[in-house]
Amino acid sequence: PPRSRIALVIGGTVCFIVLASILQAPSRNLQTSRIAKIPGGTSFARVGVRMSRPSLRRHFGINPSLNLPPNLEKEVLRLKMAPDNTLRHQQLLFYAKEAQPLNPLYCKPENKVPGCLSTVWVVAQKTDDGKVIFQGDSDALLTKGLVTFLIRGLSGYTPEQIAAVKPEFIKEAGITQSLTPGRNNGFLNMLNTMKKKAVEA
Repeated sequence: PPRSRIALVIGGTVCFIVLASILQAPSRNLQTSRIAKIPGGTSFARVGVRMSRPSLRRHFGINPSLNLPPNLEKEVLRLKMAPDNTLRHQQLLFYAKEAQPLNPLYCKPENKVPGCLSTVWVVAQKTDDGKVIFQGDSDALLTKGLVTFLIRGLSGYTPEQIAAVKPEFIKEAGITQSLTPGRNNGFLNMLNTMKKKAVEA
């Protein structure tokens, strides 16, 4: 019936406008904004729109060949959906402020990440069910945000799952555009160190 078709068109238009405003509108607190909840099966952007993880991949271009564990995929999507590099930077700083400090006993040479502009420590411990839990810290706020991003994304998975992650996800998240070449290299060194420690844990 004509009324049904009109209602459908109006409803679709409203949905599109809401989603567009969420993706484009700036937010000083991205971590608490409407785009912060992205795990598979949960509500998308708190507006009643539900999208599965495959749907999010198709919508935002996340390549499944990157072998991202669910938590890391969620973190990548969160940064990828940020409207600009400034908000990505702010999100990383938020991670740093929320991070738990590393026990000073772990801040020793064998836990130091090589090749970073700042000092970074990473520790890996394996649980009884074979999952790896990471801890880390840095003496620089942005670098601390980067290592916390990886900790949030990689903790709770097996060494095999962690080793399978392709480093190209950094481009998917938009991190390369937000960092200097030196910080990008340091981020890759953090990832490689975490993969190595996951195997050794």
